[in-house]
Amino acid sequence: MIIVDADIPFGTAGLNFNLQPRQTIADALAQFNRLDPRLMEQLLVEYDDKLSLLLSPGTPSNETRVTTETINGLMRAIRPMADFIILDLPRTWDSWVIDLLASTDELVLVGKPDLANLRNGKSMVEFLGPKRGTDSPTRLVLNQVGEVKKNEIEGGDFKSALAIETSVAIPFDGDTFGKALNAGELVVESNSKNKAAIAIRQLAAVVSGRVETEKKKAGLLSSLFRKKKET
Repeated sequence: MIIVDADIPFGTAGLNFNLQPRQTIADALAQFNRLDPRLMEQLLVEYDDKLSLLLSPGTPSNETRVTTETINGLMRAIRPMADFIILDLPRTWDSWVIDLLASTDELVLVGKPDLANLRNGKSMVEFLGPKRGTDSPTRLVLNQVGEVKKNEIEGGDFKSALAIETSVAIPFDGDTFGKALNAGELVVESNSKNKAAIAIRQLAAVVSGRVETEKKKAGLLSSLFRKKKET
C-alpha cells in the first residue's frame, strides 16, 4: 500500500507516521515527465514491508505548483506499484483535485457531524456524483462524534441529505489521538481496543472490500498499518 500526501504546504502524514522524508512529492512533481516505478522507489519512504509513503514537504515556503498534468504523471507512475493507493488531498478546490476526486475508485468524505459539514458534504456529492457515476462508491465518515452532543447532527440526517449511509462513525477521543500523535504512533498501534481504533479498522475493511468477518477485519488493518519490529 502507498499513501500519497498531496497537501504540499501543510501535509501531516510525516508527523502521523513519525517519518522524516529525504525527498517529497514536490521532488516527484518537479520531474513528472520522467517518473517510472524505479524512480518512484527512490522517492518513497518505507514504513514497513507493507506500507510506503510519498510525503509532503509540509512547508508553505515550498513553491511547487500542482497541475492536472503533473499529478497525472505521478499517478501513471505510482498506480502499478501497489494494490492500494491512498491520496490525502488538500482542502482546495483546484481543477486537479476535482479530477482526482472524480476519477478515484473509492472516495471517502470525512466530516464532523455539524451543519457546515452537512451542507458541504451535500454540495460535494451533488457536484461529483455525475462525474463519478454509479459504479464508483462514495463513503461517508463522521469524525469526532460526541464532542458536542447537544448540537450534533445525526447520521440519519446526513443520509437523508446526501443519500449515503454513514460507513463509520469515529468517536471523539482527544486524549487518545493526542497521545498517539505526540508519541509518533498510529491510534491502532497505541490502543488497538479503543473505540476509535475499532472504527478505523472497520473503515479499512469497508474500503478494501477484502474482509468478511470481524476477526479478519482486525487482521486486515494490522497487516496494513503495523510497523515491523526491530530485529
